[in-house]
Amino acid sequence: MINNIFSHYALFFISKKTRHLIIYLALSSGFSSAHAADVFGETGLHLGGDDAAISVNDSVMAGGFFSVSAGVVSQFEDILQLRTSIGYKVDISESILPFIDIFESSSDDLVFERYPLELMLLTNNAKGLNFGIGLSYHLRPEISTSNNLVNSVEFDDALGFVAEIDFKLGERGYLGIKYTSIDYESDNPNLGTLSGLANFTNVDTINGNSFGVVIGVAF
Repeated sequence: MINNIFSHYALFFISKKTRHLIIYLALSSGFSSAHAADVFGETGLHLGGDDAAISVNDSVMAGGFFSVSAGVVSQFEDILQLRTSIGYKVDISESILPFIDIFESSSDDLVFERYPLELMLLTNNAKGLNFGIGLSYHLRPEISTSNNLVNSVEFDDALGFVAEIDFKLGERGYLGIKYTSIDYESDNPNLGTLSGLANFTNVDTINGNSFGVVIGVAF
């Protein structure tokens, strides 16, 4: 009984982002061993979210822009499939192809980076469309400059939701449209300059919602 009481209050006092991560890992571990799984890779381009800026000259999309991920996809009775993945998502200011600009960025480019963990349950239609929903947990969201001359802004790890429609490409590939719903919160005093609004005061959250086009393949 004492152990049960201790466990209850321990869960109450742990941080919100730790509770988010525990929920994600619990859901993931509950499915991962159910069936044989394949490794898959995915890349995508995304638009949306607030315009975030540390300086008045440059801004990045809180929902953009380029993503790459890898993970495991499991099949369930030819009806459902579960994808779990870890990835990297980035937007760089004034860039059409930010993943190229990483190697060619100017000294004052803004960079918004985060590392999404995703868990998505989808239909498993061998031909045609598949529909899915799931969770997306973003680790270490941060806006910084490539020259590090302006203080970076670090956000709390964030839990969001994803929905996706995929069209099968051959036996192993897919082309999809993904929607991500997520907000990034920070206690950093520099966040007041991120809103892109006329009034920069009392800003502690930015919207990272986005629509994206993704393409993936299982191996």
